[in-house]
Amino acid sequence: MKQKQPQKKRQKKRQKKTKTDKKKKKEKQKQKQTKTKKQTKKKKTKKKKKKKKKKNNNNNNNNNNKNKKKQSEKRKQVEKEGGGGGEERAAAAAAAAEEEEEEKKQGKKKKKKKKKKKKEEEEEEEDGEEEEEKKKEHQQQQQLQKQKQKKQERKKKKKKKKKKKKKKKKMEKPKQQKQKDQKQQQKKKKTKKEEEKENMKQQKQCIITSHGR
Repeated sequence: MKQKQPQKKRQKKRQKKTKTDKKKKKEKQKQKQTKTKKQTKKKKTKKKKKKKKKKNNNNNNNNNNKNKKKQSEKRKQVEKEGGGGGEERAAAAAAAAEEEEEEKKQGKKKKKKKKKKKKEEEEEEEDGEEEEEKKKEHQQQQQLQKQKQKKQERKKKKKKKKKKKKKKKKMEKPKQQKQKDQKQQQKKKKTKKEEEKENMKQQKQCIITSHGR
């Protein structure tokens, strides 16, 4: 019985270690999954931004090419129409140049406005994603906290139960010992009575034998 107890202790220790190792492994896997999810999300966002930037650049280039074409056509038109005197042609060219400059200014303003709007939209999108990520992390933390709490409660209950069982066993031990002692005493009394009976029987036998002689 004494040899079995250390063996039981070792077994319990091994079980505890295995449980702890499993828990650590699970936690590591969870962290890895979260990291992978974050990296995938980051890559997707980067790809999305790159695509958007490319699209905007293409649109800007197309707009610039359209404007250049329009201005070139206007110059040709002015040159074509200004068949009269040199002064008329010069005035027409100056007016066209002025118009061209104004269009450029307006285009720049538009471009600036568009760029600002795009930046604001991107920042808003990033903030939204960040907020969503924070929300998810908070939910995960809450879930983990709840699980931890439940586990602790279960542990406490188990400990309480074990303590109660131990106490009960401790209280029952003297009772069992008392019963054992009583049984032994009864056995002793019985044995003593039987011995006395046997002695009397032998004495009687001796008396009968001596009378017979």
